[in-house]
Amino acid sequence: MAQLLAVLIAIIASAAIGALVVAVVVQLAANLIFKFKPPYGMAYKAVFLGYLASVTMALIIGLAVQQPPDQMADVLRALMPVLVFLVHAFVYGIVISHPQRGPVGLGKGLVLTLAMVLFVTVLASVVLGILAIAL
Repeated sequence: MAQLLAVLIAIIASAAIGALVVAVVVQLAANLIFKFKPPYGMAYKAVFLGYLASVTMALIIGLAVQQPPDQMADVLRALMPVLVFLVHAFVYGIVISHPQRGPVGLGKGLVLTLAMVLFVTVLASVVLGILAIAL
């Protein structure tokens, strides 16, 4: 029980800390894509809730397929990145709201999530490249 509580606290703490930085990136991406900059609090809430929702979904699916491996478990594990992507897009679409038009919706949430995935991929590539050169 203590281990489960420690894991839950770690998940919430990592979501809270990670969202501090990623919220700025969401603001910048939304400004480029939607031509408006959501308030920092709104971007933070979207990132934090998206992270918690995707981790919760992954934990539930992980527990469900923890039993002896079968074909369905392999399919669910293969679909996990797609499901996480869709959960983030759904949360972004609901939480991020245009000042006059309201929530941006699933379509723009998908575009924003794709932009975030591309940004993280480029950033990781740059960091890994710098580390490879330095070592």
